[in-house]
Parts: sequence; structure tokens; C-alpha cells
Amino acid sequence: PRPTRPYRVQTAEVVANHEARALTNCYPQALGNPENPCNSITTSQRRSMKHELITDRLVLRELRTTDAEVLRRICTQPFVLKWMPDWEMPLPELEKLIEWYMWCYANPGSMRIMLALTLKQDGKMIGLVGTGRKPEVDDDVELMYFIDEDFGRQGYMSEAAKALADHALDCLGVDHLI
Repeated sequence: PRPTRPYRVQTAEVVANHEARALTNCYPQALGNPENPCNSITTSQRRSMKHELITDRLVLRELRTTDAEVLRRICTQPFVLKWMPDWEMPLPELEKLIEWYMWCYANPGSMRIMLALTLKQDGKMIGLVGTGRKPEVDDDVELMYFIDEDFGRQGYMSEAAKALADHALDCLGVDHLI
């Protein structure tokens, strides 16, 4: 078994009388595991769950359409565009992309989970971390991330990436990430 992680997974509601920590991200790949506490949760209940990971300093939460302006400011920084040039887009296009990610939360087979990287102390959004299938690499699941340059080199991204990577490996039925 994998060691206990230094973060906790939460959801906004308790479904079918299970503890909240056992409910988040119960994907079909993990449902065949008899030790998975999510086996008794229905597909409709699973689709209503919220994605949230909490670390010592961060809250990784689902994107909201209201995040678009802050996300666009971060995405247009040369620090981010150097590695993620396709994220530079007009605000209406970014809002539609966020809506698509919101659709993906309810359709777990895509493995597309994009989470806002926010500071635990004040909720300020400072970046993005996510997973998704890469068709050009045998449909493997990748881990992607970027952070506001003002918050770089402080260990936030390492903390967020580790939490999501561990969560994907422990809870989503993924056996490796690229």
C-alpha cells in the first residue's frame, strides 16, 4: 500500500452516508478495486462530487467561470507562455474553456481535471494544476501545471503537483503519469 499523504481530499457534501474524504474522484478505473470505498456510490452521485485537494498551504479546487480574468492574467505572463503558449487566448474563449473543464468534472472518463491553485490563507488564485489524456502519447495521462510568476520558486507548484499526482495514482486508477 502507498503511504499516507500529507494532505486531505474533501468534498462539499456527504453522499450515501460515506465520510467526505472517501467520496471525491471515484472514477470507473478505481471502482473495480474491492478496497475502494466508492464502490457503492452511483454514477449520478459520483458526477455530483466536487474536486478539492488541501495541502499545508494550498487549496486545489475546481475552476469557476469567475476565475477567467485572473487565469487570463496569469496565462499571458511571459513566464507561463514560454511553456504553455496555447493558453494565450481572448477572455471569451478562456471562459468557454473553463466551462468545458466544468463539464469534464461530471464526466470522469476523460481524466481531464483542471484545478485552480489557490492560497489556503486567503483563497487567491495563483496558478493551475491538472491531469488529462494525451492522445499523441498512447492516451497516457499527463500532469500539467503553471503558476503566476510572482509565486514561483516558493515550492507551491511542487506541493500542488505532488498532491494531484499522488491523488491520481492513489484514487483515480491511474498507474503512471507523464
